Amino acid sequence: MGDNPHFPLIEHQDESINLKSREDRLKESYEQVSVKKEEPLTFTIASIPKESPAVVTPPVPIKSQKQVETVPDELADGPIDDGHRGFTDILCCLIFMLFWIGLIVIAVLALKKGDPNRITQAYDPDHNACGSSPGYENYPYIYFAFPSPNHDETLSRTVCVSECPDGSEQSLKCIPNSLVTTCNQSEAKKVLVYKTTPILERICIPTDKEFFQMIKSGVDIDKIQKHISDVFLCWKIILACAGVALVIGFLYMFIVRFCAAILVWVSILLIIAGLGIAGWQLLVRADEKELKLKDSYDDHRKELETNKVLYHRIGAYTLFVVSGLVLIISIIYYRRINLGIAVIRVTARFTTDVFKIILIPPILFLLFLATFAYFIWISLYLYSAG
Repeated sequence: MGDNPHFPLIEHQDESINLKSREDRLKESYEQVSVKKEEPLTFTIASIPKESPAVVTPPVPIKSQKQVETVPDELADGPIDDGHRGFTDILCCLIFMLFWIGLIVIAVLALKKGDPNRITQAYDPDHNACGSSPGYENYPYIYFAFPSPNHDETLSRTVCVSECPDGSEQSLKCIPNSLVTTCNQSEAKKVLVYKTTPILERICIPTDKEFFQMIKSGVDIDKIQKHISDVFLCWKIILACAGVALVIGFLYMFIVRFCAAILVWVSILLIIAGLGIAGWQLLVRADEKELKLKDSYDDHRKELETNKVLYHRIGAYTLFVVSGLVLIISIIYYRRINLGIAVIRVTARFTTDVFKIILIPPILFLLFLATFAYFIWISLYLYSAG
């Protein structure tokens, strides 16, 4: 409008309006910050000995309510208008809700039809659970009817018995199945009655060392016991390691707050140097193997060693290339890396200043464990439902 020569009057009129509005705004701001005449200035006199003269402290300016910066009403709940708030992805929300409804339905059915005790119970060759299947409630033990060096035969020829035999009987108190067709001792039908002892209220283990070794080699009881005992023996050490890791994490956070740039760039340089040193070591080994090839007279061994030398050289050159790429990328993205360092430093400063934030990882970890335990619990019921 100001560059248009056909509207000079309108231009001058707009300028006069703007000047007038500026004067009004200046008057209003001056009235807000000016001190009223009827409000006397206040002074404070410090309590001092009588010998010393009175010291008058200057008045402390107090901001009026008009001078205090306040958030506009339209931004009190954020920059987004309440009328525009809502779901951003209704389809994904519906799918997520259907997913949880399905999980709840499956959990209810699993709890209704499943029984985790079935997983720990032994089964005969016909897939009858000893002590659980209909008609087998009074036969809770599994018995190895014919121990032999053949592991498959030892583990397959089993039968459910009501009690573990003590070796004085000539027959078993059992329910025959498709492989163990009789409860009486018969070598022809591969049924032996020997002295046993119950373990875990599920299995009849022979007291005879030879029979025990045959069953042990097939089941590997020692390995199972070692895994279970390791957990019970080392739980204190595991908890202590978790606590030490937490303390080290906080110490590292304090170091990052003041030395983030040093840590990041030293880490990058160590990666580059480590790749280069690893490649150099592969080249040295390749040269050593190549020297040994001259003294080898076995053609087959010479061919194998030649292939190893080739693989060592390929690996070395690959590491050199990767090391160079990391160096080039670090140079190209120098500013981005510095930006990342600044973000890391601010994050560490926030974590150390707002110390309550340390409660979030343990709480999330406990919630994760609770969710994991829930899924394992439901999975056991679901698996045992058949």
